[in-house]
Amino acid sequence: MRGRRRRLGARPDHRRLTRSHALVGILVAALLVTGTAAGCSGGPGSGPQEPNPYSSALPPPAGPHGAPGTGALGLKWSWFQPDTFGYVRRLPGGWTFTEVEWCSVEPVPGARDWAELDRIVAQARDLGQATMIKLRTGQCWGTTPDQGGGMDLSEASRKTPSTPPTDLGAYLSFVSDLVTRYAAMGVHAYAIENEIDVQNFWAAPVATYDALARAVAPVVHQADPHADVLDAGLSSTAYGVALANAQLDAGDEEGALATYQLHYGRRMAGGVSRWPTVFDATGLREVLATEPARRSIDAAELAGRLVRDRVVDAYQLHFYEGTEALRQVLVHLDEQLGDTGRVEAWEIGTAWPGADFDERAHAEELFRDAALLLGHGVRLMVYLPLAWTDDGGPQVFRGLMNADGTLLPAGRGWLALADELPHLADAKVITLGDPGDPLGKAGLVGVVWSGAGHSAALVWAVGPPVQLPASGVDRVLDATGAELDPDLPVGDQPVLVVGSAVHRLTSG
Repeated sequence: MRGRRRRLGARPDHRRLTRSHALVGILVAALLVTGTAAGCSGGPGSGPQEPNPYSSALPPPAGPHGAPGTGALGLKWSWFQPDTFGYVRRLPGGWTFTEVEWCSVEPVPGARDWAELDRIVAQARDLGQATMIKLRTGQCWGTTPDQGGGMDLSEASRKTPSTPPTDLGAYLSFVSDLVTRYAAMGVHAYAIENEIDVQNFWAAPVATYDALARAVAPVVHQADPHADVLDAGLSSTAYGVALANAQLDAGDEEGALATYQLHYGRRMAGGVSRWPTVFDATGLREVLATEPARRSIDAAELAGRLVRDRVVDAYQLHFYEGTEALRQVLVHLDEQLGDTGRVEAWEIGTAWPGADFDERAHAEELFRDAALLLGHGVRLMVYLPLAWTDDGGPQVFRGLMNADGTLLPAGRGWLALADELPHLADAKVITLGDPGDPLGKAGLVGVVWSGAGHSAALVWAVGPPVQLPASGVDRVLDATGAELDPDLPVGDQPVLVVGSAVHRLTSG
Protein backbone atom coordinates (compact mmCIF):
# COMPACT_ATOMS: atom_id res chain seq x y z
CA MET A 1 0.00 0.00 0.00
CA ARG A 2 2.98 2.20 -0.75
CA GLY A 3 3.72 3.07 2.88
CA ARG A 4 0.40 4.73 3.62
CA ARG A 5 -0.35 5.14 7.32
CA ARG A 6 -2.79 2.73 8.91
CA ARG A 7 -5.91 4.22 10.47
CA LEU A 8 -8.74 2.87 12.63
CA GLY A 9 -10.73 0.47 10.49
CA ALA A 10 -8.10 0.64 7.72
CA ARG A 11 -7.48 -2.20 5.34
CA PRO A 12 -4.22 -3.75 6.59
CA ASP A 13 -1.00 -3.64 4.60
CA HIS A 14 -0.92 -7.29 3.68
CA ARG A 15 2.27 -6.95 1.69
CA ARG A 16 4.11 -7.22 4.99
CA LEU A 17 2.59 -10.68 5.46
CA THR A 18 4.51 -13.58 3.99
CA ARG A 19 2.35 -15.76 1.78
CA SER A 20 2.64 -19.44 2.66
CA HIS A 21 3.02 -22.19 0.12
CA ALA A 22 3.04 -24.97 2.66
CA LEU A 23 -0.74 -25.42 2.70
CA VAL A 24 -0.75 -26.36 -1.00
CA GLY A 25 0.49 -29.86 -0.33
CA ILE A 26 -1.36 -30.02 2.95
CA LEU A 27 -4.84 -29.57 1.60
CA VAL A 28 -4.47 -31.70 -1.50
CA ALA A 29 -3.19 -34.52 0.72
CA ALA A 30 -6.06 -34.01 3.12
CA LEU A 31 -8.62 -33.93 0.35
CA LEU A 32 -7.24 -37.08 -1.23
CA VAL A 33 -7.76 -38.80 2.11
CA THR A 34 -11.04 -37.24 3.19
CA GLY A 35 -12.91 -35.81 0.23
CA THR A 36 -15.01 -32.72 0.72
CA ALA A 37 -17.64 -34.36 2.92
CA ALA A 38 -15.88 -35.90 5.90
CA GLY A 39 -17.14 -38.65 8.15
CA CYS A 40 -14.46 -39.87 10.53
CA SER A 41 -16.07 -41.78 13.38
CA GLY A 42 -13.30 -40.95 15.84
CA GLY A 43 -13.27 -37.13 15.68
CA PRO A 44 -15.29 -34.43 17.37
CA GLY A 45 -17.15 -33.88 14.11
CA SER A 46 -18.96 -37.17 14.74
CA GLY A 47 -22.32 -36.88 16.42
CA PRO A 48 -22.05 -33.23 17.55
CA GLN A 49 -24.61 -31.81 19.89
CA GLU A 50 -25.91 -29.35 17.31
CA PRO A 51 -28.34 -26.51 17.80
CA ASN A 52 -31.22 -26.47 15.40
CA PRO A 53 -29.45 -25.47 12.15
CA TYR A 54 -32.65 -24.04 10.72
CA SER A 55 -33.52 -21.66 13.52
CA SER A 56 -33.61 -17.93 12.86
CA ALA A 57 -32.02 -17.31 16.28
CA LEU A 58 -28.50 -15.98 15.90
CA PRO A 59 -25.76 -17.28 18.19
CA PRO A 60 -24.41 -14.68 20.63
CA PRO A 61 -21.10 -13.05 19.65
CA ALA A 62 -17.96 -14.47 21.20
CA GLY A 63 -16.69 -10.98 22.03
CA PRO A 64 -17.17 -7.28 21.31
CA HIS A 65 -17.65 -6.31 17.68
CA GLY A 66 -14.98 -4.29 15.94
CA ALA A 67 -15.65 -1.25 13.79
CA PRO A 68 -16.79 -1.89 10.20
CA GLY A 69 -13.91 -3.12 8.08
CA THR A 70 -11.69 -4.33 10.93
CA GLY A 71 -12.47 -8.03 10.48
CA ALA A 72 -11.45 -10.51 7.81
CA LEU A 73 -14.87 -11.72 6.64
CA GLY A 74 -17.73 -10.03 4.85
CA LEU A 75 -21.06 -10.60 3.14
CA LYS A 76 -22.93 -9.67 0.01
CA TRP A 77 -26.66 -9.50 0.68
CA SER A 78 -29.79 -8.32 -1.09
CA TRP A 79 -31.52 -5.17 0.11
CA PHE A 80 -34.76 -6.90 -0.92
CA GLN A 81 -34.30 -9.54 1.81
CA PRO A 82 -34.78 -7.58 5.06
CA ASP A 83 -35.11 -10.75 7.13
CA THR A 84 -31.39 -11.33 6.57
CA PHE A 85 -30.28 -7.97 7.99
CA GLY A 86 -29.98 -9.33 11.53
CA TYR A 87 -27.31 -11.73 10.33
CA VAL A 88 -25.45 -8.91 8.59
CA ARG A 89 -25.52 -6.83 11.76
CA ARG A 90 -24.25 -9.82 13.76
CA LEU A 91 -21.11 -10.27 11.60
CA PRO A 92 -18.33 -8.43 13.43
CA GLY A 93 -16.27 -5.78 11.65
CA GLY A 94 -17.38 -6.92 8.23
CA TRP A 95 -17.01 -5.92 4.61
CA THR A 96 -19.31 -5.73 1.60
CA PHE A 97 -19.21 -4.26 -1.88
CA THR A 98 -21.51 -2.48 -4.28
CA GLU A 99 -21.33 -1.49 -7.93
CA VAL A 100 -21.82 1.99 -9.31
CA GLU A 101 -22.25 2.92 -12.98
CA TRP A 102 -21.13 6.30 -14.22
CA CYS A 103 -24.05 6.36 -16.64
CA SER A 104 -26.56 5.81 -13.84
CA VAL A 105 -25.16 8.55 -11.60
CA GLU A 106 -24.58 11.00 -14.48
CA PRO A 107 -27.17 10.15 -17.17
CA VAL A 108 -26.61 13.55 -18.79
CA PRO A 109 -23.36 15.51 -18.73
CA GLY A 110 -22.80 17.40 -15.50
CA ALA A 111 -25.98 16.20 -13.74
CA ARG A 112 -24.98 13.73 -11.04
CA ASP A 113 -27.30 12.08 -8.55
CA TRP A 114 -25.47 10.43 -5.64
CA ALA A 115 -28.57 9.70 -3.56
CA GLU A 116 -28.78 5.96 -4.14
CA LEU A 117 -25.09 5.31 -3.54
CA ASP A 118 -25.14 7.55 -0.46
CA ARG A 119 -27.98 5.48 0.93
CA ILE A 120 -26.28 2.13 0.23
CA VAL A 121 -22.99 3.17 1.85
CA ALA A 122 -24.71 4.67 4.90
CA GLN A 123 -27.07 1.74 5.42
CA ALA A 124 -24.26 -0.79 5.08
CA ARG A 125 -22.31 1.06 7.75
CA ASP A 126 -25.41 1.10 9.96
CA LEU A 127 -25.37 -2.69 9.64
CA GLY A 128 -21.71 -2.76 10.71
CA GLN A 129 -20.20 -3.34 7.27
CA ALA A 130 -17.57 -1.29 5.42
CA THR A 131 -18.32 -0.79 1.72
CA MET A 132 -15.98 -1.40 -1.19
CA ILE A 133 -17.02 0.01 -4.57
CA LYS A 134 -16.75 -1.49 -8.03
CA LEU A 135 -16.48 1.37 -10.53
CA ARG A 136 -18.24 0.67 -13.84
CA THR A 137 -18.84 2.93 -16.82
CA GLY A 138 -22.08 1.39 -18.06
CA GLN A 139 -23.28 2.69 -21.43
CA CYS A 140 -24.59 6.16 -22.24
CA TRP A 141 -23.68 9.48 -23.81
CA GLY A 142 -20.10 9.23 -22.52
CA THR A 143 -19.15 5.70 -23.67
CA THR A 144 -18.55 3.83 -26.88
CA PRO A 145 -21.28 1.62 -28.36
CA ASP A 146 -21.45 -2.06 -27.42
CA GLN A 147 -18.48 -3.79 -29.06
CA GLY A 148 -19.06 -7.22 -27.59
CA GLY A 149 -21.32 -8.77 -30.20
CA GLY A 150 -24.34 -9.27 -27.95
CA MET A 151 -25.04 -10.87 -24.60
CA ASP A 152 -23.37 -14.09 -23.54
CA LEU A 153 -26.43 -16.23 -22.90
CA SER A 154 -24.38 -18.82 -21.02
CA GLU A 155 -23.86 -16.28 -18.23
CA ALA A 156 -26.71 -15.32 -15.92
CA SER A 157 -25.89 -11.61 -15.62
CA ARG A 158 -28.24 -9.24 -17.38
CA LYS A 159 -26.67 -5.99 -16.21
CA THR A 160 -25.84 -3.22 -18.62
CA PRO A 161 -22.36 -4.02 -19.93
CA SER A 162 -19.67 -1.39 -19.62
CA THR A 163 -17.77 0.03 -22.58
CA PRO A 164 -14.75 2.35 -22.70
CA PRO A 165 -15.45 6.07 -22.22
CA THR A 166 -15.38 8.30 -25.28
CA ASP A 167 -14.39 11.28 -23.12
CA LEU A 168 -11.77 9.88 -20.75
CA GLY A 169 -11.34 13.24 -19.05
CA ALA A 170 -15.02 13.40 -18.14
CA TYR A 171 -14.93 9.89 -16.71
CA LEU A 172 -11.79 10.51 -14.68
CA SER A 173 -13.38 13.67 -13.28
CA PHE A 174 -16.34 11.56 -12.20
CA VAL A 175 -14.04 8.98 -10.59
CA SER A 176 -12.09 11.66 -8.72
CA ASP A 177 -15.24 13.28 -7.38
CA LEU A 178 -16.72 9.92 -6.37
CA VAL A 179 -13.61 8.81 -4.49
CA THR A 180 -13.32 12.16 -2.70
CA ARG A 181 -16.97 12.04 -1.71
CA TYR A 182 -16.93 8.50 -0.34
CA ALA A 183 -13.54 8.73 1.37
CA ALA A 184 -15.34 11.13 3.71
CA MET A 185 -17.88 8.34 4.31
CA GLY A 186 -15.23 5.73 5.13
CA VAL A 187 -14.86 4.05 1.72
CA HIS A 188 -11.25 3.31 0.83
CA ALA A 189 -11.38 0.35 -1.58
CA TYR A 190 -12.22 0.39 -5.29
CA ALA A 191 -12.25 -2.12 -8.12
CA ILE A 192 -12.06 -0.99 -11.72
CA GLU A 193 -14.96 -2.68 -13.54
CA ASN A 194 -16.19 -6.24 -12.94
CA GLU A 195 -15.36 -9.57 -14.63
CA ILE A 196 -14.16 -8.23 -17.97
CA ASP A 197 -13.77 -11.79 -19.27
CA VAL A 198 -17.57 -11.87 -19.66
CA GLN A 199 -18.95 -9.61 -22.39
CA ASN A 200 -22.12 -9.16 -20.33
CA PHE A 201 -19.98 -6.95 -18.09
CA TRP A 202 -17.39 -5.55 -20.54
CA ALA A 203 -18.79 -5.24 -24.05
CA ALA A 204 -15.47 -4.44 -25.67
CA PRO A 205 -12.23 -6.29 -26.43
CA VAL A 206 -10.35 -7.33 -23.28
CA ALA A 207 -7.29 -5.37 -24.43
CA THR A 208 -9.18 -2.06 -24.16
CA TYR A 209 -9.50 -2.55 -20.41
CA ASP A 210 -5.75 -2.25 -19.90
CA ALA A 211 -5.64 1.43 -20.83
CA LEU A 212 -8.69 2.23 -18.70
CA ALA A 213 -7.24 0.53 -15.60
CA ARG A 214 -3.93 2.35 -16.00
CA ALA A 215 -5.76 5.68 -16.29
CA VAL A 216 -8.22 5.18 -13.42
CA ALA A 217 -5.91 3.74 -10.74
CA PRO A 218 -3.71 6.84 -10.24
CA VAL A 219 -6.78 9.08 -10.15
CA VAL A 220 -8.21 7.02 -7.30
CA HIS A 221 -4.92 7.19 -5.40
CA GLN A 222 -4.65 10.93 -5.94
CA ALA A 223 -8.18 11.54 -4.68
CA ASP A 224 -7.68 9.26 -1.65
CA PRO A 225 -4.08 8.43 -0.68
CA HIS A 226 -5.45 5.78 1.70
CA ALA A 227 -7.36 3.95 -1.03
CA ASP A 228 -6.69 0.48 -2.35
CA VAL A 229 -7.34 -0.18 -6.04
CA LEU A 230 -8.04 -3.63 -7.42
CA ASP A 231 -8.55 -5.10 -10.88
CA ALA A 232 -11.94 -6.22 -12.21
CA GLY A 233 -11.72 -9.78 -10.93
CA LEU A 234 -12.17 -12.73 -13.27
CA SER A 235 -15.41 -14.67 -13.24
CA SER A 236 -15.06 -17.94 -11.31
CA THR A 237 -15.69 -19.88 -14.52
CA ALA A 238 -12.72 -18.27 -16.28
CA TYR A 239 -10.05 -20.08 -14.28
CA GLY A 240 -10.64 -23.61 -15.52
CA VAL A 241 -10.19 -22.74 -19.19
CA ALA A 242 -7.22 -20.44 -18.47
CA LEU A 243 -5.41 -23.11 -16.45
CA ALA A 244 -6.28 -25.91 -18.86
CA ASN A 245 -4.99 -23.81 -21.75
CA ALA A 246 -1.65 -23.32 -19.98
CA GLN A 247 -1.37 -27.06 -19.37
CA LEU A 248 -2.10 -27.85 -23.02
CA ASP A 249 0.53 -25.36 -24.08
CA ALA A 250 2.97 -27.21 -21.83
CA GLY A 251 2.05 -30.54 -23.46
CA ASP A 252 0.06 -31.91 -20.50
CA GLU A 253 -3.14 -33.12 -22.17
CA GLU A 254 -4.13 -35.40 -19.31
CA GLY A 255 -3.65 -32.65 -16.74
CA ALA A 256 -5.58 -30.15 -18.84
CA LEU A 257 -8.58 -32.48 -19.11
CA ALA A 258 -8.48 -33.15 -15.37
CA THR A 259 -8.37 -29.42 -14.62
CA TYR A 260 -11.32 -28.72 -16.89
CA GLN A 261 -13.40 -31.42 -15.21
CA LEU A 262 -12.30 -30.34 -11.73
CA HIS A 263 -13.49 -26.78 -12.25
CA TYR A 264 -16.75 -27.46 -14.09
CA GLY A 265 -17.80 -30.96 -13.01
CA ARG A 266 -20.35 -29.76 -10.44
CA ARG A 267 -21.96 -27.31 -12.83
CA MET A 268 -22.03 -29.90 -15.60
CA ALA A 269 -23.68 -32.43 -13.30
CA GLY A 270 -26.27 -29.81 -12.36
CA GLY A 271 -26.94 -28.89 -15.99
CA VAL A 272 -25.84 -25.25 -15.61
CA SER A 273 -22.27 -25.20 -16.88
CA ARG A 274 -21.12 -22.30 -19.03
CA TRP A 275 -18.74 -24.72 -20.76
CA PRO A 276 -19.64 -28.01 -22.50
CA THR A 277 -18.58 -31.49 -21.48
CA VAL A 278 -15.48 -32.73 -23.30
CA PHE A 279 -14.00 -36.21 -23.47
CA ASP A 280 -10.57 -35.75 -24.99
CA ALA A 281 -7.91 -33.20 -25.80
CA THR A 282 -9.38 -32.55 -29.24
CA GLY A 283 -12.70 -31.53 -27.72
CA LEU A 284 -10.96 -29.40 -25.13
CA ARG A 285 -8.97 -27.57 -27.80
CA GLU A 286 -12.21 -26.84 -29.63
CA VAL A 287 -13.65 -25.24 -26.50
CA LEU A 288 -10.49 -23.24 -25.86
CA ALA A 289 -10.59 -21.86 -29.40
CA THR A 290 -14.01 -20.25 -28.88
CA GLU A 291 -14.34 -16.50 -28.35
CA PRO A 292 -15.58 -16.76 -24.73
CA ALA A 293 -12.63 -18.98 -23.82
CA ARG A 294 -10.11 -16.72 -25.55
CA ARG A 295 -11.55 -13.76 -23.61
CA SER A 296 -11.08 -15.66 -20.36
CA ILE A 297 -7.50 -16.59 -21.21
CA ASP A 298 -6.63 -13.02 -22.26
CA ALA A 299 -8.33 -11.50 -19.20
CA ALA A 300 -6.45 -13.84 -16.86
CA GLU A 301 -3.11 -12.82 -18.35
CA LEU A 302 -4.02 -9.13 -18.15
CA ALA A 303 -5.15 -9.34 -14.52
CA GLY A 304 -1.82 -10.80 -13.46
CA ARG A 305 0.12 -8.21 -15.46
CA LEU A 306 -1.70 -5.30 -13.79
CA VAL A 307 -0.61 -6.61 -10.38
CA ARG A 308 2.96 -7.31 -11.46
CA ASP A 309 3.21 -3.83 -12.99
CA ARG A 310 1.87 -2.42 -9.69
CA VAL A 311 -0.96 -0.64 -11.46
CA VAL A 312 -3.34 -2.07 -8.85
CA ASP A 313 -2.68 -2.74 -5.17
CA ALA A 314 -4.15 -6.23 -5.02
CA TYR A 315 -5.57 -9.04 -7.13
CA GLN A 316 -9.33 -9.51 -6.83
CA LEU A 317 -10.45 -13.14 -6.56
CA HIS A 318 -13.96 -14.38 -7.37
CA PHE A 319 -14.40 -18.12 -6.82
CA TYR A 320 -17.35 -20.50 -6.36
CA GLU A 321 -16.03 -23.92 -7.36
CA GLY A 322 -14.74 -26.72 -5.11
CA THR A 323 -11.86 -26.61 -2.62
CA GLU A 324 -9.39 -28.53 -4.76
CA ALA A 325 -10.07 -26.20 -7.70
CA LEU A 326 -9.47 -23.25 -5.37
CA ARG A 327 -6.18 -24.78 -4.29
CA GLN A 328 -5.12 -25.02 -7.92
CA VAL A 329 -6.01 -21.39 -8.56
CA LEU A 330 -4.10 -20.15 -5.52
CA VAL A 331 -1.01 -22.10 -6.54
CA HIS A 332 -1.29 -20.49 -9.96
CA LEU A 333 -1.62 -17.02 -8.45
CA ASP A 334 1.40 -17.61 -6.22
CA GLU A 335 3.40 -18.42 -9.33
CA GLN A 336 2.02 -15.53 -11.38
CA LEU A 337 2.11 -12.76 -8.79
CA GLY A 338 5.08 -13.74 -6.67
CA ASP A 339 5.83 -11.05 -4.10
CA THR A 340 4.39 -8.20 -6.18
CA GLY A 341 0.87 -8.30 -4.84
CA ARG A 342 -1.62 -9.81 -2.47
CA VAL A 343 -4.98 -11.46 -3.14
CA GLU A 344 -8.34 -10.34 -1.77
CA ALA A 345 -11.38 -12.58 -2.14
CA TRP A 346 -14.14 -10.05 -2.80
CA GLU A 347 -16.41 -12.88 -3.93
CA ILE A 348 -16.14 -16.33 -2.40
CA GLY A 349 -18.97 -18.82 -2.34
CA THR A 350 -20.27 -22.19 -3.47
CA ALA A 351 -21.76 -23.09 -6.84
CA TRP A 352 -23.32 -26.49 -6.20
CA PRO A 353 -26.45 -27.14 -8.27
CA GLY A 354 -28.32 -30.40 -8.36
CA ALA A 355 -29.87 -32.91 -6.00
CA ASP A 356 -26.54 -34.06 -4.56
CA PHE A 357 -26.02 -30.81 -2.67
CA ASP A 358 -25.34 -31.48 1.01
CA GLU A 359 -25.71 -28.66 3.54
CA ARG A 360 -23.28 -30.05 6.07
CA ALA A 361 -20.70 -30.81 3.39
CA HIS A 362 -21.12 -27.21 2.22
CA ALA A 363 -20.30 -25.94 5.70
CA GLU A 364 -17.24 -28.17 5.96
CA GLU A 365 -16.05 -27.14 2.52
CA LEU A 366 -16.34 -23.50 3.52
CA PHE A 367 -14.08 -24.10 6.55
CA ARG A 368 -11.54 -25.84 4.31
CA ASP A 369 -11.72 -23.00 1.79
CA ALA A 370 -11.12 -20.45 4.54
CA ALA A 371 -8.08 -22.39 5.79
CA LEU A 372 -6.70 -22.60 2.28
CA LEU A 373 -7.19 -18.88 1.65
CA LEU A 374 -5.65 -17.91 4.99
CA GLY A 375 -2.69 -20.17 4.30
CA HIS A 376 -2.07 -18.36 1.01
CA GLY A 377 -2.07 -14.93 2.61
CA VAL A 378 -5.64 -13.89 1.85
CA ARG A 379 -6.90 -11.63 4.62
CA LEU A 380 -10.27 -10.50 3.24
CA MET A 381 -13.11 -12.82 2.18
CA VAL A 382 -16.63 -11.74 1.24
CA TYR A 383 -19.21 -14.52 0.99
CA LEU A 384 -21.79 -14.28 -1.80
CA PRO A 385 -24.74 -14.67 -1.61
CA LEU A 386 -25.87 -14.40 1.99
CA ALA A 387 -29.22 -15.82 0.86
CA TRP A 388 -30.32 -17.20 -2.47
CA THR A 389 -32.77 -15.11 -4.48
CA ASP A 390 -35.35 -17.41 -6.05
CA ASP A 391 -35.63 -16.34 -9.68
CA GLY A 392 -37.63 -19.33 -10.79
CA GLY A 393 -34.62 -21.18 -12.15
CA PRO A 394 -32.46 -23.90 -10.59
CA GLN A 395 -30.46 -22.91 -7.54
CA VAL A 396 -26.77 -22.73 -8.36
CA PHE A 397 -25.23 -20.59 -5.63
CA ARG A 398 -25.64 -21.68 -2.01
CA GLY A 399 -26.26 -19.18 0.75
CA LEU A 400 -25.53 -19.03 4.44
CA MET A 401 -29.19 -18.60 5.31
CA ASN A 402 -32.62 -18.52 3.70
CA ALA A 403 -34.31 -15.32 2.60
CA ASP A 404 -36.81 -15.69 5.46
CA GLY A 405 -34.00 -15.41 8.01
CA THR A 406 -33.56 -19.07 8.93
CA LEU A 407 -29.93 -20.05 9.33
CA LEU A 408 -28.27 -22.79 7.31
CA PRO A 409 -25.40 -24.87 8.74
CA ALA A 410 -22.72 -22.94 6.83
CA GLY A 411 -24.13 -19.67 8.15
CA ARG A 412 -23.45 -20.62 11.75
CA GLY A 413 -19.94 -21.69 10.87
CA TRP A 414 -19.21 -18.40 9.07
CA LEU A 415 -20.25 -16.42 12.14
CA ALA A 416 -18.12 -18.62 14.41
CA LEU A 417 -15.12 -18.07 12.16
CA ALA A 418 -15.73 -14.32 11.94
CA ASP A 419 -15.74 -14.09 15.74
CA GLU A 420 -12.22 -15.54 15.82
CA LEU A 421 -10.75 -13.32 13.07
CA PRO A 422 -11.30 -9.81 14.46
CA HIS A 423 -7.68 -8.64 14.26
CA LEU A 424 -6.15 -10.97 11.71
CA ALA A 425 -3.92 -8.29 10.18
CA ASP A 426 -1.97 -8.10 13.45
CA ALA A 427 -1.80 -11.88 13.89
CA LYS A 428 0.88 -14.38 13.02
CA VAL A 429 -0.49 -17.12 10.75
CA ILE A 430 1.24 -20.50 10.62
CA THR A 431 0.36 -23.40 8.34
CA LEU A 432 0.54 -26.92 9.68
CA GLY A 433 2.53 -29.35 7.56
CA ASP A 434 1.48 -32.31 5.47
CA PRO A 435 1.84 -35.87 6.78
CA GLY A 436 5.02 -36.48 4.79
CA ASP A 437 6.88 -33.53 6.32
CA PRO A 438 5.04 -32.48 9.47
CA LEU A 439 5.64 -28.94 10.66
CA GLY A 440 3.24 -29.31 13.54
CA LYS A 441 1.53 -31.96 15.61
CA ALA A 442 1.59 -35.19 13.62
CA GLY A 443 -1.44 -35.69 11.45
CA LEU A 444 -3.12 -32.27 11.80
CA VAL A 445 -3.39 -29.91 8.84
CA GLY A 446 -4.77 -26.39 8.48
CA VAL A 447 -3.81 -22.99 9.86
CA VAL A 448 -3.09 -21.47 13.26
CA TRP A 449 -3.20 -17.75 14.06
CA SER A 450 -2.35 -15.83 17.19
CA GLY A 451 -1.91 -12.25 18.29
CA ALA A 452 -3.07 -9.66 20.82
CA GLY A 453 -3.59 -12.38 23.43
CA HIS A 454 -5.89 -14.41 21.18
CA SER A 455 -5.17 -17.75 19.49
CA ALA A 456 -7.27 -19.98 17.23
CA ALA A 457 -6.87 -22.65 14.57
CA LEU A 458 -8.76 -24.26 11.69
CA VAL A 459 -7.57 -27.87 11.62
CA TRP A 460 -8.50 -31.42 10.74
CA ALA A 461 -6.73 -34.76 10.78
CA VAL A 462 -5.32 -36.91 8.03
CA GLY A 463 -4.96 -40.47 9.13
CA PRO A 464 -5.87 -41.39 12.72
CA PRO A 465 -7.70 -38.86 14.91
CA VAL A 466 -5.46 -36.49 16.85
CA GLN A 467 -5.91 -35.60 20.52
CA LEU A 468 -5.85 -31.90 21.39
CA PRO A 469 -3.75 -30.66 24.34
CA ALA A 470 -5.26 -31.50 27.71
CA SER A 471 -5.33 -27.84 28.81
CA GLY A 472 -5.54 -24.44 27.20
CA VAL A 473 -8.42 -25.25 24.82
CA ASP A 474 -11.30 -22.88 25.50
CA ARG A 475 -13.70 -24.33 22.96
CA VAL A 476 -13.94 -26.40 19.79
CA LEU A 477 -16.61 -25.78 17.15
CA ASP A 478 -17.46 -27.73 14.03
CA ALA A 479 -18.23 -26.18 10.64
CA THR A 480 -21.88 -25.69 11.58
CA GLY A 481 -20.95 -23.65 14.67
CA ALA A 482 -21.87 -26.47 17.06
CA GLU A 483 -19.70 -26.65 20.19
CA LEU A 484 -17.88 -29.95 20.64
CA ASP A 485 -16.26 -31.74 23.54
CA PRO A 486 -12.59 -30.64 23.52
CA ASP A 487 -11.58 -33.97 25.06
CA LEU A 488 -12.60 -35.80 21.88
CA PRO A 489 -9.89 -36.22 19.25
CA VAL A 490 -9.95 -34.23 16.03
CA GLY A 491 -11.04 -36.31 13.05
CA ASP A 492 -11.16 -35.61 9.36
CA GLN A 493 -13.88 -32.98 9.64
CA PRO A 494 -12.53 -29.41 10.00
CA VAL A 495 -12.93 -27.80 13.41
CA LEU A 496 -12.27 -24.37 14.85
CA VAL A 497 -10.12 -24.57 17.99
CA VAL A 498 -9.87 -21.54 20.28
CA GLY A 499 -7.45 -21.14 23.16
CA SER A 500 -3.83 -20.64 24.13
CA ALA A 501 -3.01 -24.29 23.52
CA VAL A 502 -3.18 -23.96 19.75
CA HIS A 503 0.45 -22.85 19.63
CA ARG A 504 1.32 -26.36 20.76
CA LEU A 505 -0.09 -27.65 17.47
CA THR A 506 2.95 -26.14 15.73
CA SER A 507 6.61 -26.87 16.01
CA GLY A 508 7.69 -23.22 15.94
